[in-house]
Amino acid sequence: MSKRRGRSFAQLATAAITAAACLAAAAHGQESYPSRLITVVAPITAGTAIDILARLYADKLAKRFGQQVVVANRPGAGGL
Repeated sequence: MSKRRGRSFAQLATAAITAAACLAAAAHGQESYPSRLITVVAPITAGTAIDILARLYADKLAKRFGQQVVVANRPGAGGL
């Protein structure tokens, strides 16, 4: 009986320590999202319709998040 009691106590202690670690990690103060520059990748060269739409989208994102948004034109970035 004492072996069983010792084993269940060990399991209970392990569960309690795990729960405490998870709660401590969740309670840690985190920065608001996003906390740094946002990059929107346009998979085509600059000056095209997709580039213009990406820049309009970036302006709306910047207003919504209050963070700087940059459009990076990377030809070929849309491929698999």
